[in-house]
This record gives sequence, C-alpha cells and structure tokens, in this order.
Amino acid sequence: MKDAFAELGLPRRAALDPETIRQRLHELSKTLHPDGGSNPDAEALERANQAAAILSDPAQRLRQWIGESQAHSGSIAPELMNLFSEIGPVIQAADALIAKKRTAKTALAQALLTPEVTNAQQALMAVGAQIRESLAACEARLPQIDQDPNLETAESLSREFAFLGKWQREIQAKFSSLF
Repeated sequence: MKDAFAELGLPRRAALDPETIRQRLHELSKTLHPDGGSNPDAEALERANQAAAILSDPAQRLRQWIGESQAHSGSIAPELMNLFSEIGPVIQAADALIAKKRTAKTALAQALLTPEVTNAQQALMAVGAQIRESLAACEARLPQIDQDPNLETAESLSREFAFLGKWQREIQAKFSSLF
C-alpha cells in the first residue's frame, strides 16, 4: 500500500492512538460499505481495512512513515545484538530438542523428554518476555519521532521492530513445536 495514512485520512505520525485508527475505519465503513453505505465502494473499503491493519501495527506504521524502501538498511543497535546473543542459544537448544522429540517414537521415549521440554519452554518464555519488553520500549519511543522527526532514528527504530518481530515469531513457533 502506497500511503496508509492518506487512505484513512489520518495525520502522518509515528505514534497514533489505536482508538483513533479504529474510529476512522468505522467512519469510512459506514460510508463505503456495499450493504448500506451512502457511497458504496468495496475496493475502497478493502483499502481502508488494509490501511487500518498497517497503521494498527507500530512496526508497519513506522515503515509507512519512513517509506518502505528505506526501512531496513543499516546496522542494528548493540542492545539488540546482546539480546540476540541470549535468544540464539535458546533457539538452537529448542531446535535440537524438537529434532530429538521427532525421533522419540514411543510414549516412554517422549515421556523421558518431558523435563527437557519443560526447561526449553521456560527458556523460550523468558526470552519471549524480553522481546515483549523491548517491543514495548520501541513503541514508547514512537512519540519522540513525531516530536523530532529524524529519519535516521526512525530507520533505526524500524530495524529494531523488524528484528524483534522476527524473533518473536520464531520463539512462538519453537514453543508451539514443543507441544
């Protein structure tokens, strides 16, 4: 989508209240919905829904604010590298345990893995909590970008969101695989 902000008629801001986005989509839906809107347009309604989904996600909203093509170039902050040094071994251990679990064919073999599975799940939950804390810290920095629009800061924050989101999805997938 070229410009989700324009699609919803919202100000181009890194920090937007989710309720504002929801209200604007509701207003547009009343007008554009094919089953009763005053100006029915199914395609425009679909674009509005897509725009609302983008702007409701802080990472995607920031990429829209920056411009998609510039959002992922450059290095990542040392704090993220430190976090990754904690996440990497947990993911590797989970991968090894998942492979071990796949080869355990009998109920007894699977039961013997229970303590290891429990420990791996706890480790995944712990790094997952760290990722959620980091994501919350990133979201808290969005208003700063609106106050002092610095493209370099916005791009750096966008990269942080991208890495944290990727790691969060990977942790969730490993956790699910251990069940």
